[in-house]
Amino acid sequence: MLERIFGSKAKVKILRALASNPDYDIALEDVARNSGLALGTVHPAIKDLAAARIVLTRRAGRSTLYKINVNHLLYAQIVSLFTRELNAHRELAEEFATRVDKTGIESIILFGSVARGEYAKVGDVDILFVTENGSLPTGTGKLAGEFLDRHDTIISPMPISSRELKNRLAKFDGFALRVAEEGILMYGEAKWLEI
Repeated sequence: MLERIFGSKAKVKILRALASNPDYDIALEDVARNSGLALGTVHPAIKDLAAARIVLTRRAGRSTLYKINVNHLLYAQIVSLFTRELNAHRELAEEFATRVDKTGIESIILFGSVARGEYAKVGDVDILFVTENGSLPTGTGKLAGEFLDRHDTIISPMPISSRELKNRLAKFDGFALRVAEEGILMYGEAKWLEI
């Protein structure tokens, strides 16, 4: 059964997409869009998942709708695994923030897919360092390399000066607005929000 459920990256992505909306039946096109896969990839993979009964199907007119089977004997463990995957990235970000040199740092903000809680899209952990001069603290790259070696996770530290971030916010820059909206403050103060 596990081979049939976890036999490919596509199946894992499909299960993540369906697990994030367990109460809804969704069309194949929506499964493809939510999982970031092509229809031709989704179709055979979802058929295998349906055969293992971890995905349920139902007809609605000429369409087939799909839903994760919340009564499947492995459902709770699968959801727990996806939740652990997401939380593990956030925990790594918090550990990184505590271990980095804080000299000259105004704030450290987690942003991107991990901050939004989108475990289906996590590729790396995006951390914004707001500093007076817009440069990363000494040793940040080395620490990111250590995390890659120890946890096989890419930590992407991004520096920006507090003045530049304020200016970008004042100009309604998309990146700055996203950070202000979704960002999770892990260290310091968000003085740059006071525009």
